[in-house]
Amino acid sequence: MNHEVHPQDHLVSPKQPWLHEMAICLNGNATAVGTADGQIEPEGAQGFFVDDRRVLSMFRAQLGDEPSVFMASASVGARSEFWGSGRHLGDGGADPTVEVHRQREIVNGGLRERIQVVSRAHRPIRADLVLHLAGDGADIGAVKSGLPAGVPMTACLTPDGRGLSWADERHATTICFDPAPTRVEPGQGDSPAEVSFTLEVAQGRAVTVSVAVDVRRVTASNLDADPGSGKVNWSRISAKAQDPRLESTVQTSLDDLRHLLLTDPEDPDDIFAAAGTPWYLTLFGRDSIWAARMMLPFGTELAAGTLRTLARRQGTQVDQSTAEAPGKIPHELRRTTYLDPVHGLSLPPTYYVVGRPPSRRLALGYAGIGGRRSDTPPRRGREMADRLRRTRRRRPVALCRSLRNRAGQPGLEGLR
Repeated sequence: MNHEVHPQDHLVSPKQPWLHEMAICLNGNATAVGTADGQIEPEGAQGFFVDDRRVLSMFRAQLGDEPSVFMASASVGARSEFWGSGRHLGDGGADPTVEVHRQREIVNGGLRERIQVVSRAHRPIRADLVLHLAGDGADIGAVKSGLPAGVPMTACLTPDGRGLSWADERHATTICFDPAPTRVEPGQGDSPAEVSFTLEVAQGRAVTVSVAVDVRRVTASNLDADPGSGKVNWSRISAKAQDPRLESTVQTSLDDLRHLLLTDPEDPDDIFAAAGTPWYLTLFGRDSIWAARMMLPFGTELAAGTLRTLARRQGTQVDQSTAEAPGKIPHELRRTTYLDPVHGLSLPPTYYVVGRPPSRRLALGYAGIGGRRSDTPPRRGREMADRLRRTRRRRPVALCRSLRNRAGQPGLEGLR
C-alpha cells in the first residue's frame, strides 16, 4: 500500500512506534503485534504482518456491550495468550464470574485464534461476541516510520457467505470462522468488517469461537522465505542454576530464536535466523551469522545453513550504489525495496556494513573449519559450508569450554 506524505504531516513529525508494551508472537515470515489485552488496533506497530506487509491492521473482539477487563497475558515463540474478565456479565458483586481467554498462534504464514468464553454464573449468560477486522496492506517501512494506518482494503464475503477476504498486489487474505457467525458485514470505506456471534454459555461451561487467517502469496519477491522452526531440534538444551529463573529464560530464548528461523527459498533445507521482529524479520548478513555463531555449541545446522544462504548471494561485481564487491557478503536482503516515505529512504538489497567476513571466519573456525580470505568466492563459500554440515555432530570444544568457564560464576552450575 502506498502512503503519501504531505507537507502538513511534518508539523508533528511521525516517530517510530515503540514495542516494549506490545504482545508479540512470530513464526518465520509472519508476526503478530498487539496490545497486552489481545486487541490489534490500527495504530502504532500493531498488526499481523506477513512478508513485511500488514495484512491485518485491526482485530478487535468485544463480548457484550463493554470491552473485557484485562487480567494477564503471556507471549513466547509463535504463541500469545490473553486473559480477561467480562465483569459486566454474569453474577453481580466484586468477584467476576465470566472469563474471556484468547489463544493466538502463528502457523505456516497464517494466524489462528481461539476465543473462549467461560462462565461460572448461576444462570446461563447470553451475549454477542463482535469482531472488527480490517487490513490496510501497509509496508513495514511505512509502519516503522510512524505513519498512521491506511484505509482498509476492500473486504468481500467468501463464496459461502460465512467468511471474509481481501487482497493487494502481493497477498490474498482469507478469514474463516468456526462456528459460522450469526452476521458478517464486509464494511465500506474507512469502516472495518464486522462479524458477530450470539453465544449462550451455561453455568460451568465454555463456548469457543475459532478464527483462521490464511495468507497466500500472489506475486514473487526477492526473498520468499518460509518458516524454518521445524528444521532444528533444541529440546535437549537445558540450564541448571540456583536461581530457577535461568532455566525458563533459556527455554524462552530458544523458543523465540527457533521461531525467528527462515528457510532459503533457493534451498529450503538451509535455514538462517532473521535479525528481529517486526522491523528486521529478514536476512541480515552480520546479524544472521552472529546468531549462528552463538548457537554452535548446540549444533552446526544453523551455521551451515546461514553460510550457504550467504554464499549464494555473495557479491560478484563492483556496484557503488549498493556497496557490492566480488565476494562481499550482503548486509540486508528484504522481499522488496525498503521504503520509508517520511525520511525519503529507498533501500534496495545492500552490502553496506562491516564485520561480516571476520564473523564468518570465526563461525568456521569455532566449528573446526578455517577460511583464509575474507573475499572467498561463492563456490569456495559453499564448499566450506558443506564441510561444516558434514561436521555437525562435532561439538566445537573451544567454544564450549569458553561457555563453561563463563558459567562458573557464583550461582550458575553449568550450561548443557
